[in-house]
Amino acid sequence: MSSSFFHCQTHKVPGQHIRHYAHSTAHDQHATFYIHVKQYTPLDNLKPEAGDVTIIATHASGVPKEAYEPVWDELLASSRRCASWFDSARDLLAVVNHLRDDMVQPIFGFGHSFGGNVLVQTALLHPRLFSALALADPTLIYDPAQSDFSPVTYIAQRRETWPSRDAARASFSKKSIYALWDPRAFENWITYGLIENDDGSVSLATSASQEVLMYGRASHPAAGEPLSSFCAASGRHSEMKPELEGKLPFYRPEGYLVFNNLPHLQPGVNYIYPLKKTTVVCKPEHQIIRHKITGTGLGGSGGLNAGRVDFHNVDGGHFFPLEKPAETAEIVNEYYAAEVSNFKRLQMENERLWKNRPVEQRSTIDNDYVYFAKNYKQYKPGQRVQAKI
Repeated sequence: MSSSFFHCQTHKVPGQHIRHYAHSTAHDQHATFYIHVKQYTPLDNLKPEAGDVTIIATHASGVPKEAYEPVWDELLASSRRCASWFDSARDLLAVVNHLRDDMVQPIFGFGHSFGGNVLVQTALLHPRLFSALALADPTLIYDPAQSDFSPVTYIAQRRETWPSRDAARASFSKKSIYALWDPRAFENWITYGLIENDDGSVSLATSASQEVLMYGRASHPAAGEPLSSFCAASGRHSEMKPELEGKLPFYRPEGYLVFNNLPHLQPGVNYIYPLKKTTVVCKPEHQIIRHKITGTGLGGSGGLNAGRVDFHNVDGGHFFPLEKPAETAEIVNEYYAAEVSNFKRLQMENERLWKNRPVEQRSTIDNDYVYFAKNYKQYKPGQRVQAKI
């Protein structure tokens, strides 16, 4: 129970103004979206100081944030033994800025599925925000033509209302996915994943319509018309690959757009995968490509060769953080512990270089800069330098 180990606070933070897609709001383009954030502060460290750690976590689509509380409980216990998805990324930056007083460096990220994609986007928007990311089976798609939209079949037709919370518990417990979850995660799903209606019945906190649209945007004609008759609208489907037009009834651009930007990722990354292949998200051949390209481009971490990319496996399915929270937390904690040491080393080096510079020179250019500024013409690209005789 997280309240036994953490002081829990809730925050309601205004999200990014002007949403990525024009019809994300029902009425007014200027309507305010709010992000409901839950803050967990260890009871034995209610006043974090410099050198402590901040973890920003993002959940999978359709899963309430509280379902991950067993992971935080296990992560805290483990740490004591050793030292538009596009809108979601912008919203996460808004949360960081809003709660800045509570966020000490180093800041680490933990993201599962859709949440992993959001963390990578946020790190690309603000490269120096995160020191490291632990990504649990993140939705990063190498080939959009192989995107698996099979979840929409189940979600679009899923049941949304039950006579009571107990009836819902009995219904969910019979489903194979939830039967594998840690009992703590399952109980939090029943508590926070359902909302009570006036008549005593309960409904999904995230409606089927809301969840299914997170998996796939429509790229199909009217029902009964041939899929090939679909014509993409330039304003509404600008992120859809032209060669996929009329080939797939759904699309989501974020998976492959973010995948293609992995070379520019600055934080270190630990990819954590399920051993049981349950989704196209974790295709082995695509995992290898991720590992090879992550952090290797301009502004990147240096990638595998620089020791900034790691990967592990957990014996479970796509929802392994909720199935095996202790095992997941152990892997994440060991990774974070190593990254704390790396952060402190870099911090000490940066502070040494800065402190050795006189205060009056910290906001002015030095003599070396002035020298090359004066002699820039001879170094200008394409400029022929005349030899002195």
